[in-house]
Amino acid sequence: MTVVSSEGGPCGSDPDEAACSDFAEFYTSTVRHTLRAIRSLAGDNDTAREAVQEAYVRILMIWPRRNTLPAEDNLRYTIVTARNVVLDGFRRDRRSVKFDEDSQVGEDDPNLVAVLEEMSLMCAVRALIDKWPERRRAVAIMYLLEGHDYAEIASRLDMAQSTVRSHVGKARDVLKPYLQRMEELDAEKGGRST
Repeated sequence: MTVVSSEGGPCGSDPDEAACSDFAEFYTSTVRHTLRAIRSLAGDNDTAREAVQEAYVRILMIWPRRNTLPAEDNLRYTIVTARNVVLDGFRRDRRSVKFDEDSQVGEDDPNLVAVLEEMSLMCAVRALIDKWPERRRAVAIMYLLEGHDYAEIASRLDMAQSTVRSHVGKARDVLKPYLQRMEELDAEKGGRST
């Protein structure tokens, strides 16, 4: 991503050189994490890359107002923006789908029940996690959903690895029935022929 824009953009004048440098540092240090976070939602690399690129363009346009905020806040803003770009694309695509005369609208999909149950489980897990204290919630999201290890989480959240392990253990205990059911659903999907 090129940070320097044509005149009139947030990085097009000399007074903004420091802000542009800050943005370039923010971009290079967070883009991989953002892409990894969005890739599973988007379903493919191209859609994820486009959404992430659009999110960084949007935050760049308001960077003079955001560059003093903590990096974690800006990262969270960027990920949410990229997620919204992906969801907007899905909504747009859904509205423009054309059915041919041979389409069987309402045809039974054998995977529908499993998909709905998986979505329900994810909503229930998210609702539980949202009720937790902020630090346990952050650890759970980083470990269970984003796949970070104990050391990385401890470093990012400025806490001891033993505290991270404790939070992960408590999260696993509470989420155990949900995680087991998700594993069962994954096994069932693997056994089905589509």
